Amino acid sequence: MTGTPLQRRFPLFCALLCLLLFGASIQFKPAAAFATGQTKGQTGGGAQTTAYVYRVFFNQPQDIRKITAGTWDVLESRGPNFLRVLGDQETGKELRSAGFQTEVEQAMTAPETETFSSGYRTVAEHYAHMDAIVAAHPDLAKVVDYGNSWRKDHGQANGNDLKAILITKLRPGDPVLNPNVDKPRFLLMAAIHARELSTSELAWRWMDYLVDNYGVDPDITALLDHNEIWIIPVTNPDGRVIAESGGSAPYLQRKNGNNTLGTCSDPPTSSNQYGVDLNRNADFQWGGASTSSNACNATYKGVNAASEPEEFYLEQLFTQLFKDQKGPNLTDPAVLTTTGSMITLHSYSNLVLLPWGFTECNGNPCTGNSLAPNDAGLRSFAFRMSYFNQYDTGEGSELLYAAAGTTDDWTYGVLGIPSYTFEVGPDFGNCSGFTPQYSCQDSLFWPLNRGAFLYAAKNSRQPYVSTLGPSTLTPTFTNNHVLLGSNATMQAVIDDTMYGNNGVGKPPSQAISQAEYYVDTPPWLNGAAAIPMQPADGQFNTATETATVQVSTLGLTEGRHTLFVRGRDAAGNWGATTATWLFVDRLEITAQPQSTTISSGQSTLLSVTANGTGTLSYQWYQGQSGDTTTPVGTNSKDLTTPVLNTTTSFWVRITNQAGSIASNTVTVTVASQPQFTQFYPVAAAPGKSIGIFGSGFVAGNTQVFFGGSNLIPAAQVNVINSTLLQVMVPVSGTGAANINGFITVRVSGFADVTSAAFLENAANPGLATSTFPEFVLWGDANRDGLFLTSDVALARAFNLFQAVPTARQLLALDVNPANGNGSRGDGQNNATDFALLRAVSFGQASF
Repeated sequence: MTGTPLQRRFPLFCALLCLLLFGASIQFKPAAAFATGQTKGQTGGGAQTTAYVYRVFFNQPQDIRKITAGTWDVLESRGPNFLRVLGDQETGKELRSAGFQTEVEQAMTAPETETFSSGYRTVAEHYAHMDAIVAAHPDLAKVVDYGNSWRKDHGQANGNDLKAILITKLRPGDPVLNPNVDKPRFLLMAAIHARELSTSELAWRWMDYLVDNYGVDPDITALLDHNEIWIIPVTNPDGRVIAESGGSAPYLQRKNGNNTLGTCSDPPTSSNQYGVDLNRNADFQWGGASTSSNACNATYKGVNAASEPEEFYLEQLFTQLFKDQKGPNLTDPAVLTTTGSMITLHSYSNLVLLPWGFTECNGNPCTGNSLAPNDAGLRSFAFRMSYFNQYDTGEGSELLYAAAGTTDDWTYGVLGIPSYTFEVGPDFGNCSGFTPQYSCQDSLFWPLNRGAFLYAAKNSRQPYVSTLGPSTLTPTFTNNHVLLGSNATMQAVIDDTMYGNNGVGKPPSQAISQAEYYVDTPPWLNGAAAIPMQPADGQFNTATETATVQVSTLGLTEGRHTLFVRGRDAAGNWGATTATWLFVDRLEITAQPQSTTISSGQSTLLSVTANGTGTLSYQWYQGQSGDTTTPVGTNSKDLTTPVLNTTTSFWVRITNQAGSIASNTVTVTVASQPQFTQFYPVAAAPGKSIGIFGSGFVAGNTQVFFGGSNLIPAAQVNVINSTLLQVMVPVSGTGAANINGFITVRVSGFADVTSAAFLENAANPGLATSTFPEFVLWGDANRDGLFLTSDVALARAFNLFQAVPTARQLLALDVNPANGNGSRGDGQNNATDFALLRAVSFGQASF
């Protein structure tokens, strides 16, 4: 409310302050501190004008009422026995002529400063920013044109639309300009007084903060999913355009652009300007305290209530957004289930002001009907917000003076929603004034007020109830990513002491009695299920408690879940919820080696395959010591370095956001030099298979070749295990018709091992010669005097199945060569034949 702290009501002071804040060379001195901001336009030729902040001393309440009657630009700041008035030398003379004792607190010259060109944004830039947000976030924002400014309504140049932006998770049909919606609404408005430049900058940052953090911050995401946030960055655009026309030294235009009433100064001065004070024009208690009937005065109230289109359309917008939840009488309270809240931003004096604004308490705590009927809820809400900015808190006349026809009195008095005025910026010193140096926005004003804005928005569902309850700080997890089926440890601080320390009527803190959380469905929706939390110290009995719980993921789906946490005080008041996220992950190993065998000195590659939620990373370890040769994020382990010489176990740890959640062990066996012991059968024709017995064979790393000088790779090699190979004799290829009986086995990492085996010569079936050290036995197996295929088949069957006694009974083999070439028997089945047969059976000789 602009009719409160003294400093923002006077254009000269605002301009002076602007210069102070923007000019690097400006410093506070006993007689120079603030910039008038109206030098060039007022004096012409760039001459500078000096403005003064006067201390105007009062002795009794009627002195205050006289000072604030609308004649002078009273700043929203006061001392123990004085008010501050902004004006020029003539203002000082007027005050003294009226019988007031005055002294100059500060003299302010107005050097040229860079404002709109190097920091503060114009009306056009604010409107373009709103459009840019909608373009970048079409699912979150819509701009609403809710009316016309005075200039546009009257067909004058430089007229403006009146614009607000809605920020929420949009649904089909949004925005709905009807108060009967299921999403509670919070409205922040700025710059109803044009010269208060900081207020629009805070609105700018509030917009960006909301859209930039949707989907990033759980509390902001939940807020926009379940609430509507309305923002009016420039409530008085015509007046702001007038201020902008001062260029680098903005005019301290307070009022709107109505230039049809009276004959006022143009360009405007702090004590004489066209327009109507929109914060004295509201249709509630219009024409009361701190209003003027002089059209050129800073607090001119207008010809009647809501006479100005800016105020008329603003009140119309409020009725479209908020239900009437208060009775018609001043003493009728709004219902406890009232939904909605609003803040109007002004500057300056570091104040949070609550209704009523029109009642006069003369700087003392208000009592009786001077208090709003919802004072307990209004005051608790106000002190909760001032916890963040540490502003003085109270009614206007408790801290400053009374003012009637203000916006926040209208929204509370007519509709019943909690409504507040923030006076942004200190009343003296660095960053004070209407146009402080632009760096104050990010270094001071935004950090202080961001939390207050968020608190107000979060509590808009049932503000008269939830603001009585404790605040919940952002819950924390030991790790907010857990595997499905696991528990997550969550704790949250529930605090009922989070009140500002400065002001009138600070509520007492109460002990915490309860804490609970909800998964995905907040407490105000059907189907919500409360899950209790426990006190970390064993008992809820103090005003600040840490609550803890093991959150079960059983029954939850994979992905992100929103947890809503809230606390309750000993009086039974639940505070607003604070949202956090829990991520339920999946991670499983889908393919991995269990073991592998390599030869001594050999290298290999181990790998594992996993599927899961989020980005997975891998780290391999050898034994109990960490192996840093493999970077995180690699699902394979290259054993080139180090070369293994002994059997070793490796394990891989697979992690995602939850940390160590899966592992796999791979045993690498280091085998000795491969060796051969036997071939079965020794004789085999092309296209037939033979068995090779030995040790050190490695799957995937073993090859078999036939022949001597011209090696013919085997068609198929099957490594049954480390001691047995199954090999198919090739049927074609270089030298296939002249296989001379040599077999070469190559295992990677070792020297080739070559042995001789008797193979049937492809060109002369049935004939085999060899230097193989064992006996090679061929015979007339069926004793018909001929060496035929049937004889070979029987001999092979005998050899391969090693059926010793049975074979002797079934097969009467004449195996002793008669002529040395193995093609004929001697017709006798004698002991020599059986001895040789027995040797074959035990692997000591081969067919």
